[in-house]
Amino acid sequence: MKQELAIVSKNLVVTKEHESILNDLSFEVVKGTVTGLIGPSGSGKTTLMRAIVGVQKYDGSLTILGEQAGSRGLRKKIGYVTQAPAIYPDLTVLQNIRYFATLTSAPKPQIELVIEQIRLIKQRHQLVEQLSGGQTARVSLAVA
Repeated sequence: MKQELAIVSKNLVVTKEHESILNDLSFEVVKGTVTGLIGPSGSGKTTLMRAIVGVQKYDGSLTILGEQAGSRGLRKKIGYVTQAPAIYPDLTVLQNIRYFATLTSAPKPQIELVIEQIRLIKQRHQLVEQLSGGQTARVSLAVA
């Protein structure tokens, strides 16, 4: 039985300022699996993630859920959490999630579901700047 693929990379190359960051990278990620990306600082992990979400130029082939990385159709299907939180510290957990849900036209009932999933029900009205680092990371995950 053939497994459905979420990501397919063939001969992926990323060059920045005449320096090769990713050189002839080929791999597959099976849909529904959890995959870790580890490596030393400067090895291209962030560059690869940027290519996957469509904000990094590259040569070669990179498809996500059957579509070319960066295609319009993927914008509502893919999200990622950066190392630095990309949320508003002066808003509450609920306000952050509502704001990003509005930007992505997410259904309103999903807001409460997401707050439950990240286990921040008690903190829903708390400012993000008052949360722990782990809780802040979960809010970033929720908006992604």
